[in-house]
Amino acid sequence: MKNILLTFSFVLVTLVFSACGNKAPFEAHKPLPKAALVYIYVVDGMSYGEESTHSEYNIRINDKRYLERIESNEYMVFNLKPNPTLMSAVEGQILEEHIKLNLKEGSINYLRITDTTDGGKFLFEQVSPSIAKEEIAKTGLAGSNMEDPDNIITELIGEESKDDSIVGAKTVSVPQMSEADIDAIIERKLAERTSATATKSVPQRASASKLDEIKEAYEMKKSGVLSDAEFKTIKAEILAK
Repeated sequence: MKNILLTFSFVLVTLVFSACGNKAPFEAHKPLPKAALVYIYVVDGMSYGEESTHSEYNIRINDKRYLERIESNEYMVFNLKPNPTLMSAVEGQILEEHIKLNLKEGSINYLRITDTTDGGKFLFEQVSPSIAKEEIAKTGLAGSNMEDPDNIITELIGEESKDDSIVGAKTVSVPQMSEADIDAIIERKLAERTSATATKSVPQRASASKLDEIKEAYEMKKSGVLSDAEFKTIKAEILAK
């Protein structure tokens, strides 16, 4: 009898702690008037070998960072003005991927982040509603451990903010941009990435010894210039010489 009570108590405590750790479950929304709805969600990271990806991502809208982070099995939802919009996902303040959207009034858009095994990179892509609805239903609200009726982020300007239907909604200010502005940002970031990749691929080495080269690459990893995956790749290349 004592063992049964102990077992019951353990199960009860486990359930309580499990419930406290649950994210607010996915909730479907409709776009507000004169707005487009954008969902961003992260699917399970892939496991390979003894490593498993559990990355966190920052989201940028028109190159402005939204402070909340998103990770595996989480989602965010935004009401945005139906304009050309640049959505970006950033991992570790280094890797960044972009999607340019031409948002239409009343549209619902789904953007998916997926970890890959390709050198620590990740995929950021727009997916069809038929695929997204099944995947996003398994996620929970980013940054929340309880139900929150105001879990939708709304970008509002001027008189629209007085609409009674959105009282209490969270707001985020998003700079408006033209397609030309967005294309210029993408070109600049691609040029920066190309330059950084070239620097990483051919680091300035203090000596010809393999040990010195590995030490230099390790210092670059410590300073954030190289990711863990990039360091491992460079180390393997040095040892293979």
